[in-house]
Amino acid sequence: MNNLRYCSIFYLTLCILYNLTLRLSAADIFVNIPRVRNSKGKILASLYTSEKGFPSKPKYAYKTASNDIYKDSLKIIFEDINPGTYAVSIVHDENNNGKMDTTWFGMPEEGVGASNNPKMKFGPPSFKSASFDIQEASMTLQIELNYLKE
Repeated sequence: MNNLRYCSIFYLTLCILYNLTLRLSAADIFVNIPRVRNSKGKILASLYTSEKGFPSKPKYAYKTASNDIYKDSLKIIFEDINPGTYAVSIVHDENNNGKMDTTWFGMPEEGVGASNNPKMKFGPPSFKSASFDIQEASMTLQIELNYLKE
Protein backbone atom coordinates (compact mmCIF):
# COMPACT_ATOMS: atom_id res chain seq x y z
CA MET A 1 0.00 0.00 0.00
CA ASN A 2 2.91 2.34 0.74
CA ASN A 3 4.31 1.79 -2.77
CA LEU A 4 0.96 2.80 -4.28
CA ARG A 5 1.00 6.05 -2.29
CA TYR A 6 4.57 6.85 -3.44
CA CYS A 7 3.66 6.09 -7.06
CA SER A 8 0.64 8.39 -6.81
CA ILE A 9 2.71 11.21 -5.30
CA PHE A 10 5.41 10.71 -7.94
CA TYR A 11 2.84 10.77 -10.77
CA LEU A 12 1.17 13.90 -9.34
CA THR A 13 4.56 15.64 -9.06
CA LEU A 14 5.36 14.79 -12.68
CA CYS A 15 2.01 16.20 -13.83
CA ILE A 16 2.56 19.45 -11.92
CA LEU A 17 6.09 19.85 -13.31
CA TYR A 18 4.86 19.15 -16.85
CA ASN A 19 2.12 21.80 -16.55
CA LEU A 20 4.59 24.32 -15.13
CA THR A 21 6.95 23.65 -18.02
CA LEU A 22 4.15 24.23 -20.53
CA ARG A 23 3.17 27.49 -18.85
CA LEU A 24 6.76 28.71 -18.70
CA SER A 25 7.20 28.14 -22.43
CA ALA A 26 3.89 29.82 -23.33
CA ALA A 27 3.91 33.43 -24.51
CA ASP A 28 1.50 36.32 -24.73
CA ILE A 29 0.99 38.26 -27.94
CA PHE A 30 0.00 41.91 -27.54
CA VAL A 31 -1.54 43.47 -30.64
CA ASN A 32 -1.55 47.28 -30.74
CA ILE A 33 -3.89 48.94 -33.22
CA PRO A 34 -2.83 52.59 -33.38
CA ARG A 35 -5.59 54.05 -35.53
CA VAL A 36 -9.25 53.16 -35.66
CA ARG A 37 -11.55 55.23 -37.89
CA ASN A 38 -14.29 55.59 -35.28
CA SER A 39 -15.56 54.06 -32.04
CA LYS A 40 -18.43 52.12 -33.66
CA GLY A 41 -18.56 48.34 -33.21
CA LYS A 42 -15.66 46.13 -32.13
CA ILE A 43 -12.26 44.96 -33.23
CA LEU A 44 -12.23 41.25 -34.11
CA ALA A 45 -8.84 39.50 -34.09
CA SER A 46 -7.91 36.00 -35.18
CA LEU A 47 -4.66 34.12 -34.56
CA TYR A 48 -3.85 31.46 -37.17
CA THR A 49 -1.28 28.64 -37.16
CA SER A 50 -1.55 27.90 -40.89
CA GLU A 51 -2.85 29.33 -44.14
CA LYS A 52 -6.15 27.45 -43.76
CA GLY A 53 -8.81 30.13 -43.37
CA PHE A 54 -6.36 33.02 -43.15
CA PRO A 55 -7.23 35.89 -43.03
CA SER A 56 -11.02 35.93 -43.25
CA LYS A 57 -12.36 32.68 -41.79
CA PRO A 58 -12.05 32.86 -37.99
CA LYS A 59 -13.62 29.41 -37.58
CA TYR A 60 -10.20 28.03 -38.65
CA ALA A 61 -8.25 30.29 -36.28
CA TYR A 62 -6.26 28.89 -33.37
CA LYS A 63 -7.64 31.65 -31.12
CA THR A 64 -9.92 34.63 -31.53
CA ALA A 65 -10.41 37.76 -29.46
CA SER A 66 -12.45 40.93 -29.62
CA ASN A 67 -12.44 44.27 -27.92
CA ASP A 68 -14.80 47.22 -27.69
CA ILE A 69 -13.52 50.51 -29.03
CA TYR A 70 -13.42 53.37 -26.55
CA LYS A 71 -10.74 55.54 -28.15
CA ASP A 72 -9.05 55.78 -31.51
CA SER A 73 -6.52 53.04 -30.64
CA LEU A 74 -6.63 49.82 -28.66
CA LYS A 75 -4.93 46.57 -27.70
CA ILE A 76 -5.84 42.89 -28.13
CA ILE A 77 -4.10 40.16 -26.11
CA PHE A 78 -3.68 36.49 -27.01
CA GLU A 79 -2.54 34.62 -23.90
CA ASP A 80 -0.71 31.32 -23.37
CA ILE A 81 0.60 30.87 -26.90
CA ASN A 82 3.08 28.05 -27.46
CA PRO A 83 6.24 28.69 -29.50
CA GLY A 84 5.64 28.45 -33.23
CA THR A 85 4.68 30.31 -36.39
CA TYR A 86 1.52 32.41 -36.38
CA ALA A 87 -0.29 35.17 -38.26
CA VAL A 88 -2.90 37.64 -36.98
CA SER A 89 -5.76 39.20 -38.89
CA ILE A 90 -8.00 41.96 -37.57
CA VAL A 91 -11.29 43.49 -38.67
CA HIS A 92 -12.95 46.69 -37.48
CA ASP A 93 -16.50 45.33 -37.29
CA GLU A 94 -18.19 48.73 -37.43
CA ASN A 95 -21.76 47.42 -37.63
CA ASN A 96 -21.15 44.85 -34.87
CA ASN A 97 -22.47 41.88 -36.86
CA GLY A 98 -19.53 39.62 -35.94
CA LYS A 99 -17.99 39.34 -39.41
CA MET A 100 -16.14 41.24 -42.11
CA ASP A 101 -18.57 42.82 -44.56
CA THR A 102 -17.56 42.85 -48.21
CA THR A 103 -18.78 44.38 -51.44
CA TRP A 104 -20.44 42.17 -54.03
CA PHE A 105 -17.00 41.46 -55.56
CA GLY A 106 -15.31 40.63 -52.24
CA MET A 107 -13.58 43.89 -51.23
CA PRO A 108 -13.73 44.66 -47.48
CA GLU A 109 -16.18 47.40 -46.53
CA GLU A 110 -14.69 47.66 -43.04
CA GLY A 111 -11.15 48.21 -41.81
CA VAL A 112 -8.84 45.19 -42.09
CA GLY A 113 -5.24 44.47 -41.18
CA ALA A 114 -2.72 41.68 -40.69
CA SER A 115 0.51 41.08 -38.79
CA ASN A 116 3.63 42.46 -40.53
CA ASN A 117 1.31 45.00 -42.21
CA PRO A 118 1.65 43.41 -45.67
CA LYS A 119 0.52 45.45 -48.67
CA MET A 120 -2.99 44.51 -49.71
CA LYS A 121 -2.92 44.89 -53.48
CA PHE A 122 -5.27 42.63 -55.40
CA GLY A 123 -6.62 40.48 -52.63
CA PRO A 124 -5.95 39.47 -49.06
CA PRO A 125 -2.42 38.95 -47.75
CA SER A 126 -0.97 35.46 -47.68
CA PHE A 127 -0.25 33.61 -44.45
CA LYS A 128 3.43 33.66 -45.37
CA SER A 129 3.54 37.46 -45.74
CA ALA A 130 1.82 37.93 -42.37
CA SER A 131 3.50 35.13 -40.41
CA PHE A 132 5.94 35.53 -37.54
CA ASP A 133 7.72 33.21 -35.13
CA ILE A 134 7.27 33.44 -31.39
CA GLN A 135 9.75 31.96 -28.94
CA GLU A 136 10.02 34.40 -26.05
CA ALA A 137 7.78 35.19 -23.09
CA SER A 138 5.86 37.93 -24.85
CA MET A 139 5.68 39.77 -28.12
CA THR A 140 4.13 43.03 -29.24
CA LEU A 141 2.79 43.58 -32.75
CA GLN A 142 1.53 46.80 -34.25
CA ILE A 143 -1.12 46.32 -36.92
CA GLU A 144 -2.39 49.16 -39.08
CA LEU A 145 -6.01 49.04 -40.22
CA ASN A 146 -6.67 49.62 -43.91
CA TYR A 147 -9.97 51.22 -44.83
CA LEU A 148 -10.73 50.96 -48.54
CA LYS A 149 -13.68 53.31 -48.11
CA GLU A 150 -12.64 56.37 -46.11
